[in-house]
Amino acid sequence: MEGRGEPLTFERWIDMAHASLVRSPGKWAMRLVLKLGWKFGISSIPPEAVPYMTGEYIMNTDRLQKFLGQDYEKVIRHTNADAFLDSFAAQAHAQGSVAG
Repeated sequence: MEGRGEPLTFERWIDMAHASLVRSPGKWAMRLVLKLGWKFGISSIPPEAVPYMTGEYIMNTDRLQKFLGQDYEKVIRHTNADAFLDSFAAQAHAQGSVAG
């Protein structure tokens, strides 16, 4: 996810989601679980995504910022933290609409 501001750590994402971290037994097991989930149609995450799920990737957005110039903050309006927290607000609103 691209947003303005500093990159967020896994610990910060977990804290913001009010979630707990569940560690997988390793990359091999993670790949196996994703393969089975993909094969049986219970997961939308392809097994090829394991490197992205088990690594820490930080995207360098210098080129994007240079390309957009003064429009960068208009196009990328939210910080990573704001966008992530907003995704929970939208979900809570949708659940409230269904319940009401």
